[in-house]
Amino acid sequence: MKPAKMKRILLAGILTFLIPTLYAEGQEPSDANAYFHRGYVHEQEGRLDEAIADYSKAIEMKPDYAEVYNSRALLYMKKDRVEDAIADCNKAVEINPEFAEAYNNRGIAYREQGRIDEAVADYGRALEIKPGYAEAYNNRGFAFAKKAMFDEAILDYTSAIETNPNFTLALNNRGTAYYEKEMYDEAIADYSRVIEINPKHAEAYNNRAVAYYQQKEFEKALMDMEKAQSLGFKAKPEFIKALGRAAKKK
Repeated sequence: MKPAKMKRILLAGILTFLIPTLYAEGQEPSDANAYFHRGYVHEQEGRLDEAIADYSKAIEMKPDYAEVYNSRALLYMKKDRVEDAIADCNKAVEINPEFAEAYNNRGIAYREQGRIDEAVADYGRALEIKPGYAEAYNNRGFAFAKKAMFDEAILDYTSAIETNPNFTLALNNRGTAYYEKEMYDEAIADYSRVIEINPKHAEAYNNRAVAYYQQKEFEKALMDMEKAQSLGFKAKPEFIKALGRAAKKK
């Protein structure tokens, strides 16, 4: 039984800077930057439609505003409007060909459409522009894993982890790539590191349980699966029963 699907980055390259307050509360924004800011506030508070409307207004007022196209693309992805997200990323990189985050985000959108080779190319372009871009390494690793290119995936996940040693997503994903190669000790080490960083990471407990199961360490597998369930992971009841029986027999 294979581990649960690796948790994928659906959104990456979000704004990494604080946008100054450019409008007064209760007043309509007066320029593109102010609409951008108010849209960002809407986004942070979960009002995605209002955020999209403000980003659209900012673009209307400033058609070459690459950062806003990128931000709107992220929201389109959240709303499963993948084609619209790709169109916005296309515009962002047309305006700014060195916009690494926009290439990364377009790669995510391509991946969602199953266009894996195009996704890999975009992640590669993002990394050319921005070496050490941990999210792009993780995303490209995930794309390689989708093509069953696990050695390449492990190399990219490792690069992501070297950049950010506490990057639990990349650690979990590398663990699953190791699992696919039947390198169970390495997989367990990565899942254990995820749990060390985040003791409430239900998926890591589940994945480590499955790796322990493959090594016939049934008691450890059962303990991890029970922990995953306590954290909200929906495990298959028949697997829990099988684990329980195997643990009693050993």
